[in-house]
Amino acid sequence: MPNLEGLHTQISGKYSPDNVEIFAFRQRLVDLGVTVQFPAGDSILAYQEGFAITTPEEAVTPFQHTEEAFLDAIGFSDFHVVYNLWGDKEGYVGESTAIETIHAIAHNVPTVWLRPPGELSPHLSHHAAFFARDVMRDAWVEPLDQMSDQELTTTIGKLATQQIGIHPMNRQKPRPHFDGSCYLAPDGLGGPAYYYPLWDDYREELFVDIRLGLRDQYRTAWHNYQATASPTAAS
Repeated sequence: MPNLEGLHTQISGKYSPDNVEIFAFRQRLVDLGVTVQFPAGDSILAYQEGFAITTPEEAVTPFQHTEEAFLDAIGFSDFHVVYNLWGDKEGYVGESTAIETIHAIAHNVPTVWLRPPGELSPHLSHHAAFFARDVMRDAWVEPLDQMSDQELTTTIGKLATQQIGIHPMNRQKPRPHFDGSCYLAPDGLGGPAYYYPLWDDYREELFVDIRLGLRDQYRTAWHNYQATASPTAAS
């Protein structure tokens, strides 16, 4: 059996009871030795306010903190997976998926989409949709879910060694180091290193605002979750 021990990734996609295939795909990666940081669990324990709780810890952690942990995990990962499948909607890109994936591409994390990007969530703001379409034009697509274990292992190996999956906008830029709190310039001079593709300072600040907006949405969802009865287990 091929083995990919030591590699870390996370899967952006729709975590919901009507998209359980994403968890089967997660398990395939785990079986090959990959550490999948998100989704953290192998199934949905509860689903409330549009948020999938996959571990007991997530049930007591504010949703916005879990999302921030997801974004932080990207900084330490070897590659990023976009599971842009939702039932019969191939190519679908949700709001958090778009923002997480732009974040990964912006920092030169090798990124792979399972299908050519298609429909965007209607919940994306005008500016977020603009950024999403900007990076989607040159998406690296590999149908990982349809590959044999050997093909999957070979492709992941190429992603982890940055042979594939680097966005053309960032091809000439080194990947910045993430120290757990911010990205640092690779030249060792220190200071933040934001590599948002083709962006000026204004667009960079705009994307930061988009990220903060997503965080606020999860904060509101968390407050609503706490105000309701115990979440019902997802079927």
